[in-house]
Amino acid sequence: MRGIGGAVTAGLAAWSAQAKTILHISDVHLNLTLDEMNYGFDSSPRLLESALSYARSVLHDPDLLLYTGDAVAHIDHNESVLAKTVQTGFSMVQEYFHVKNVTAILGNADCLHDYEFYVTDPEKGGTNPTIGMVDAPWKQALSPSHFEAFDSRGYLWYQIEPKLVVISLNTVPYSVKHKPDTKYLDDPFNQFEWLRRTLVEVQTNGSYAYIVGHIPPIIDSYGGESQWELKYMLTYQAIVEAFPDIIKAQIWSYNADTFDVEDYAVYATNFSTSGDSNALEWTKIFSAKA
Repeated sequence: MRGIGGAVTAGLAAWSAQAKTILHISDVHLNLTLDEMNYGFDSSPRLLESALSYARSVLHDPDLLLYTGDAVAHIDHNESVLAKTVQTGFSMVQEYFHVKNVTAILGNADCLHDYEFYVTDPEKGGTNPTIGMVDAPWKQALSPSHFEAFDSRGYLWYQIEPKLVVISLNTVPYSVKHKPDTKYLDDPFNQFEWLRRTLVEVQTNGSYAYIVGHIPPIIDSYGGESQWELKYMLTYQAIVEAFPDIIKAQIWSYNADTFDVEDYAVYATNFSTSGDSNALEWTKIFSAKA
């Protein structure tokens, strides 16, 4: 579990003079068959329940909930288990946080097979076969127009504030591990074209943007390898460099240890001290201001 993750951490960020708040939950990797809580394993429902309960005690009513993918455990599963796991995890989050602004983002583990995300033509409409396996939770959470867009391509934009837009990207097709191999495509899902056009609109309207996604365009500090195919990384870099004044943050599931936000705090728990107790002790590890 990485995004309430690491050993289990919850990332909280604040933006703007009005101290708006963000709750970021990612890489839950929920295994519905687990009950115990041990290091080196995926998250049990009991662990997720504890993390969500503590997160709510710290930030009861966030203005934005970033739910940035990898809801499913690192195990072999069939389509039924995949869908049930995504639905269960999302429902648990919704039980604790009844927020209007919640992102729909898929990670590489949210596919039937890791990184196996089929690329289709969003211009033709219809449900993408990979997204369609796990789209049920967002049918109620998103507006009909947002759900239709998400279902066909996996990326969206949200108007969070009058002058703030959140842009959520589908990053799995850019991964060096993506299957089937589609790196011959210059713009999978036409997402780069859409991103550039969306940023132009944001700029024209005098607004600002946050860009969020699952896999970041970086060299991973854990594996020491590029997370995106080079040509996609360069295309993305060229786009964001053209809009330095309006892109105020880029927030990813895989933490790049860089935070351009006013404040944030990270919380963790220690399994080794919990014994057989259902209650976990959560502690603030650090924040930007203290």
